[in-house]
Amino acid sequence: MKKSVLPVRNKMKKTHLSRYSAVKISNGTSRINNGKLFETIKNFKKASVLVIGDLMLDEFLFGKIERISPEAPVPVVKIKNGERKLSLGGAANVAYNIKTLGGKAFLAGVIGNDLQGKELLKLMEKSDMDTSGIITENKRPTTHKLRAIVHWQQVIRLDRETNEEISSFSNKKITDYIKKCIPKVNYVVISDYDKGLLTKKLLSETLNIFKKSKIPVLVDPTLKNMQYYRNAYLIKPNLKEALQILAKTGDMSKTKIVHELKERLLCENVLLTCGEEGMILLENNQASHIPSLGKEIHDVTGAGDTVIATVALALSAGASLKEAAVLSNFAAGIVVGKPGTSAVTCKELTETIKH
Repeated sequence: MKKSVLPVRNKMKKTHLSRYSAVKISNGTSRINNGKLFETIKNFKKASVLVIGDLMLDEFLFGKIERISPEAPVPVVKIKNGERKLSLGGAANVAYNIKTLGGKAFLAGVIGNDLQGKELLKLMEKSDMDTSGIITENKRPTTHKLRAIVHWQQVIRLDRETNEEISSFSNKKITDYIKKCIPKVNYVVISDYDKGLLTKKLLSETLNIFKKSKIPVLVDPTLKNMQYYRNAYLIKPNLKEALQILAKTGDMSKTKIVHELKERLLCENVLLTCGEEGMILLENNQASHIPSLGKEIHDVTGAGDTVIATVALALSAGASLKEAAVLSNFAAGIVVGKPGTSAVTCKELTETIKH
C-alpha cells in the first residue's frame, strides 16, 4: 500500500486537531465552507468511478514479543489466536474506499489463481463489490503483503509478488471491461504500484479511450510509467515519489516541486501529499496549502489510496477540486487512526468535519 500522508512512528503520536467552521486554505484568501462539504458527501451515492490498477491482499498478524529466537538473533513474535486481519490493498483498496463512502466503484485488475486471489475475491464479494473486472492468470501470484504487528509497530513485512507484464489475453479482457464501463462513470483512477498490470499497450489503449470520451483521469503514479500520464487531469504523488520523478533532493520548496511536476508532466493539476505538513494542491497554476489534521497515528498503510479515492468520488459528486482535496485530507486523517489497511465511511467523514 502507498503511504502518502504520514511517516511511520514507533509510538502513537498525538498533535493538535484543527477545528473548522470553514476550512482555511493557505493561499491567502481561500476558505471552504463546511456546508458544501456536507452537500458533496450526500451526493456520493450518485457518483461512479472506474479504478484501474494493481490489486493486492494485505494481511496483518498481531502478536507480542517475549523472547529472542535461539536459532538466530531475531525476536520471536507470538501470534495471538484469531489476531489476523485480511484487507483489500492497492487499487482494490481505492475501490473499497469509494464503496464505503457510498459511491459506485468499477474495478479492473489481475490476480493469480491461488489462495490469496480467492481470499481477495471473497473480501470483495463480502463487501458487495463487483468482481467482473477482475481477471485471473493461472501462472501469476496474487500480490500479497504479510505484516507482523507488535504494539502498533510493524516488525517485518513479507511480500509475495511479481512485476512481470500481464498476458495479451488479460490485456484484452481488461480493455474490453473498461470500454463497457465508460458510459457508467464520471472519473477514472489509475492506481499504479508497478506490479505489471499497467503495460505500455494497456495504458496507450485505455488513455486514448478516456481522451476520446472526455473522462478525466486521476493518477496515483510510480516513476516507471510517468511518461504515459502526461495530460492527466490530476497527478497525486507523495513527496518521496515527487522527488524521484524530478530527480531532486529534499531541499526544494513544496511549491516549487508542484510547479515543476506540472511543467514536466504537462498535467492539469497536482496534489502533493507531504506527511505531517499536509497537502499542496496546484490548480490553475496557483498553489494552495491544506494543513494536516493531526490526531493519533496508528498506521499509515493505505492512506494514499484513501486520498485519491475520496478526491475522485468528490469530483464525481460535483465538488470543486479544492473541496475534493479538503475532503480527502479529512478522510486520510481518519484512516491513519485505524490499525492496518482501512477505509472511511460517510458517517465518519461527516462527524470528523463537524467536530
